[in-house]
Amino acid sequence: MSLSAANFHADIGIQCDNYLGSQKSSNWKGINFFYGKARLREPIENKVSRHYSLSILEHVNIFHAGRDTYGKAVPALEAMGQPPVINNLNLRYSAFDGINLYKPDDTFVIENSIVADNR
Repeated sequence: MSLSAANFHADIGIQCDNYLGSQKSSNWKGINFFYGKARLREPIENKVSRHYSLSILEHVNIFHAGRDTYGKAVPALEAMGQPPVINNLNLRYSAFDGINLYKPDDTFVIENSIVADNR
């Protein structure tokens, strides 16, 4: 799926079928967020302003991810910049790291989620 295919769509569904067998061919790349849109939340009681992501990853299963097209191990879920709000994520059996977050702009939310059985 190209980046432009996902732009301006509130909900996107992706389903991957056909488990292939060997680890190199059975793992898919995963999901990447690169500097997604974020907003500045106004300060509460004139205290601290916070950035929050406009992207939401909710009710998502990510299984057997973590291999790029060359067979190199990569994170199953990767975000550069402010990560999406993550709720009810089930991330398992990745060929490499479950989650890698690089240079978040502020605090971020991961709730009600399972990240387990990854390498």
